[in-house]
Amino acid sequence: ARSCASAAGTDLETLLFSAFAAYLPRLSGQNDLVIGVESQPLYPNPGLPAIASTQNMLPVLSTFNPQATFQEHLHAQVKLLDKAQAHRHLSLAELIHLLQLPRDQSRSALFSAAWRSWRFPTPPVFETTLKDGSASRPVRLESAFLLPPVASARYDLELIAVTQADGLRLVCHYSTELFSEDTISSWLAGWIAFLDAAIQDTSSPCGRLPIMPEQQLEQIIFGWNKTQKDFDRQRTVLDFIQEQIHSHPAQTAIRFGESSLSYAQLNQRLENIAAALHKA
Repeated sequence: ARSCASAAGTDLETLLFSAFAAYLPRLSGQNDLVIGVESQPLYPNPGLPAIASTQNMLPVLSTFNPQATFQEHLHAQVKLLDKAQAHRHLSLAELIHLLQLPRDQSRSALFSAAWRSWRFPTPPVFETTLKDGSASRPVRLESAFLLPPVASARYDLELIAVTQADGLRLVCHYSTELFSEDTISSWLAGWIAFLDAAIQDTSSPCGRLPIMPEQQLEQIIFGWNKTQKDFDRQRTVLDFIQEQIHSHPAQTAIRFGESSLSYAQLNQRLENIAAALHKA
C-alpha cells in the first residue's frame, strides 16, 4: 500500500481514504457522498496551550465514477482533499451556521460517514536507576500510546487509520442503533478486499473491484446455490403434489397476481375437474 501511494505521489492515509470513498458508494449505491474528513488544527500555534481538541472536521463531497480506474479516482481524491484543506479556517459549526442548516443533536448536519487518520510517534523509553538501600539496579520503562475510550459514536460510521511504530491498524466507530457488529465486520473485510485488489491493479475500474472477500463471494455464488436434492425418479410430479397436499394442506401451492390457492384448495379443484371429466 505504501509503495502504491508513493508511486501515485501521495501518502498512505490519502490512499486509504480514496479506497474508503470508493467503497462506500459501492455499498450504498449513491455516487455522490459527503464524507467528514479531519483537517489540520484550527489553531496550529504551538506556543498556545491546548485546553481541548482543536481538530476540525471538513465535509468533503466525493463523486464516484464506477468507470474510472482506481488510479484516476485516487488522483481525483488528492485534488479534492487539497481543495478542502483550503477551507480549514472555517470550523464545522461556523459552516453549518453559514449554510443555515437545521441542527439535530442526534446526528451530524452535513455528513454521516467520517474518516480520520492519526499518526503516533515511537513511544519513548525511560531508563533510570532504582536504589534500595546500598544496592541499585537499572530499570527500563516502556510506554505506549492508547486511544481514548469512546462512549458513543459521533457519526453513523467513522473509520480511523492509526499509524504507530509497529504498523497500521484500523479503528471503526459506528452507530449500534443502525448496524450490528457482524455487519461492520463484513463491511471492513470487504473494504480490505477492495483495497487489496485496487493496489494489485490500479488500472481496474472502481466499479469492477470486489467488495467482499473471495471466500464470501464463493459462498454466495456457489455455497448458497447448492440446492440439489436427490429424489425418486420413478415418481411423477403428481405424486409430489399429492405428498404436499397431505403434509402441508394449508401452504400456498399456486399464486397468480393477487389470487392464490393452498394445496387443499388445489386438491379440491383437481377433484372437481376429474369428476367433471368422468361425467363427460
